[in-house]
Amino acid sequence: MPKSLVPVNNEVVRWAVEESGLSPVDVSRKVGVDVVVLKEWMEGIAKPSRGEFTKLFKTLKRPSALFFAPQAPEPLRIPALRESPRRAGRNLSEQERLWIRRARRLQQLVSFLLQKQGRKADLPRVGREEVPETAGERVRRWLGVDRQMYWGSTVDPWLWWREKLEGRGILVFALQLGKDGVRGFSFSDEVAPVISVNTAYNREARVFTAFHELGHLALQNESVCVDLSGEATEEERWCEEFAASVLLPRDAVLQFVEEASPDEDGFALAKKTASRFKVSIRAAAVRLIRLEIAEQSLYTLVDQKAQLWDRDKGFARGRPTYRTQRRIQEYGNVVVDELIRAADQGLLNLHDLSDYLRLDTTEVDEIAQIVGIR
Repeated sequence: MPKSLVPVNNEVVRWAVEESGLSPVDVSRKVGVDVVVLKEWMEGIAKPSRGEFTKLFKTLKRPSALFFAPQAPEPLRIPALRESPRRAGRNLSEQERLWIRRARRLQQLVSFLLQKQGRKADLPRVGREEVPETAGERVRRWLGVDRQMYWGSTVDPWLWWREKLEGRGILVFALQLGKDGVRGFSFSDEVAPVISVNTAYNREARVFTAFHELGHLALQNESVCVDLSGEATEEERWCEEFAASVLLPRDAVLQFVEEASPDEDGFALAKKTASRFKVSIRAAAVRLIRLEIAEQSLYTLVDQKAQLWDRDKGFARGRPTYRTQRRIQEYGNVVVDELIRAADQGLLNLHDLSDYLRLDTTEVDEIAQIVGIR
């Protein structure tokens, strides 16, 4: 008896494979067919069986109904991949492309919902000719942050700064982009700009990445930042200095250094500064060099060590138990809050809400209670 074939649109199959971040060989291996067969599906020469089709849409992480659409969607708009020479030629992984796709989708929905409310992010705009420190001071005022900030031991710098950014209308995502994944990425939008950071890095490093990405947005650019390095482009270096100036205001740093041991070498001083201001050692080094307190050679030393130090050694231990808690950590309270309110107002049905939050419908009430809506 001949196999029952599924009449998929080959253009959609081709699009989904190309957008997946997987090679045709990888896709065919996961689906369990020869790569020649997969290419025949992509070209419309052949159709998959029902079993093959199920494996195909699950492998490509797409809804099954999409493959019957009359035409393929537009290709995913991915920001410029900003990389140092040592990571040149790198392609985005399947995991990275998946998260970028999810972030874009959430941004589009939240932007639509906020537009209906007449809300706008109103990000500060800067030119690359502006001194990073001047831009940083302006952004601190925009965020409503005191000129001098010392941290208590109980303050979580990531949650504190994330709340500040969200309070100004920025969607801030913390995503599992992989231990070798990009540091972060940013999407521009007048209503709901996005900053995403990689949770493979510790909380101090995430903060530095978040403000690095804010620098790209302030320059009216989007980006996917592979790594932070002194070998990077002029814009990347500008964003590093901008981020460091936001997190380490001049007067506070100068006062701290004056009170520090006079015989402190650059590296030890960078460690102490990072600890005092709860920033990454890379951020501290960039700032000390910019203020001419440390030599440029400090950056090279820190850059070598930061690849290890910036890692989140406690990630697995601190990971939330429940999926509802994970979604809040990934997407932030603002996004979760807006989606649930939209559902309560009839703008989003329960199925779509659970799809956007990647939760079962039975978990929706639980997450609504956590963010204080129901």
